[in-house]
Order: sequence, then structure tokens, then C-alpha cells
Amino acid sequence: TRGFTRFPEAFRNYQNVLRDWIPAEIAPRQANRLALPTLKRNCIRKLPGLSPAWELRWNWPEPRFTDACLLKLCRSAPTADTSPESVNAIYERKITRTNYEVTGGGRLPLRPFNSRQDWKGLYVVVWACFEVLGESYSSEPLTLGRLP
Repeated sequence: TRGFTRFPEAFRNYQNVLRDWIPAEIAPRQANRLALPTLKRNCIRKLPGLSPAWELRWNWPEPRFTDACLLKLCRSAPTADTSPESVNAIYERKITRTNYEVTGGGRLPLRPFNSRQDWKGLYVVVWACFEVLGESYSSEPLTLGRLP
């Protein structure tokens, strides 16, 4: 999708085709490589300390597809065809690859803004985000697990 963002005018005439092609060919996780880490037990780790905080990990989509993901905390796990817009989330945050990698190689610390907020048991879900010719698309959801 980087070619679409770098040279949008070259693809403008194909916008109708892209509306079908991106969901079919790029949005599936096996195509873009959004995945659980090799050691699945390392997806969610509670950080030590009095304040609730967690470290989150996942394998990012390939850079040629996107540098942004959407993270949501949800009361229930979404199905494979759930779009992020249809999920009622307790918390959501758009994350860039740089934000994710700056924390030391693929760890994202997550802390509630209000320390009294109880996030225990919420599902942590990630979608890859694609911006193509002014339109937004998302991948299939990746459920990392539940916050301990």
C-alpha cells in the first residue's frame, strides 16, 4: 500500500477495483503478517508495581503494507469478520510502528489513565490499519488475549 500513498494519482483510476482488492488480498492476517508472537504466552505480561500496567506484544504487518495498528480493549472477543468500527471498546489507541519499536524492540506498555479503572479480564485486540487513496481499511482482528 505504500505505492498507493506515494503515488496516489497513478492509482486513482483503479479506486473501485482497490475497494474490493484490499479487503480480499491485504486485509487477511496471513497476507499482511499481523500475528501473535512466536511465544504466544508473551503477548500480554503484567508489569510489576502497584499501578496496573501491562506489556503487549504482537508481530506487526509487513512494512510494505502499513505502519499503523489500532489497539482496542473490549468486553468480548471479536469474530474474524469484525471491523474495528463495530466494536464498542473501553479503550482504543492508534499506534505507529515507531511508537511500538521505541519501547525496546516490540513492547507496548499499557497503563490506564485512571488507576482506579479496572481493566482486568478485558480482551486486547489489534487491527492493522490501511490508508489508501483517502479511504480507510482494516485487517482481520488479532486477539492477543485477556488482561490478567
